[in-house]
Amino acid sequence: MKLVGLLMVAFCFVISANDSFAQDQKQLFQPDLTENSLCTEDSRFRMDSFMVELQQTPGSIGYVIANADRSMLGRFLKYFSTFQKHVVFRRFDPNRIKIFRAPDAGTMRFDYWISVDGVSKPELPPPYRTTAIAEPTLFDSSSIISITKEGVEFGYGFDTTEPCDWGLNLYDFAIALNSDPNLQAYLIASVANRNRASIVRRALQLTSTKLSREHGIPARKIKTRFAGLREADEMQLWLVPIGSPAPTFRAGTLP
Repeated sequence: MKLVGLLMVAFCFVISANDSFAQDQKQLFQPDLTENSLCTEDSRFRMDSFMVELQQTPGSIGYVIANADRSMLGRFLKYFSTFQKHVVFRRFDPNRIKIFRAPDAGTMRFDYWISVDGVSKPELPPPYRTTAIAEPTLFDSSSIISITKEGVEFGYGFDTTEPCDWGLNLYDFAIALNSDPNLQAYLIASVANRNRASIVRRALQLTSTKLSREHGIPARKIKTRFAGLREADEMQLWLVPIGSPAPTFRAGTLP
């Protein structure tokens, strides 16, 4: 009888533990995740859906854990910044969304989590630390649209409210360059039609000048390369350690 009693107690304990585990699981769930590039229209839709779900769950806390693609570090910064700005734009309580940058990985990824009770948490990444660029690394790429009085216009899809290609962020590129005296910039551009070769070459020159005059990068640390005929009018920004081999044009990097 004592053995039966002990078995019953153990059985009840297992059931209680399983119920507790199931309850904990209900307090934390992942409504969405995205990988690689997305048009801003889709990105904003996902952000809005995330905030709506939080709003409909009083007391909940949202977590966004994001990481950059280590082979194209700069593109991530546009998405990360856009999410932060979109929370402000929607006037959503910033205390209810916690954003973390995880270590760089093989793809750009955003994981969305909701803590129903506001206490449960997903596995959080360690504090993000930058690492020195040890080999030629692509920062970002974008389509070359035109040359205006203001300079070079990058990106595409601007006939809609939400473009897919967000253009190039020279400011973040310059920060990365200026933070490491061992780095130099390479601007590599291609052309889809030989008739536009002069425009693309001019875009290289103007972008180099802007980086030097407006962002404080010494002209000697900026190299330009014309990659010739390719699939698109495109410019790529590269971070290259001084003394490393010059990078070559990488195909398939446009958003």
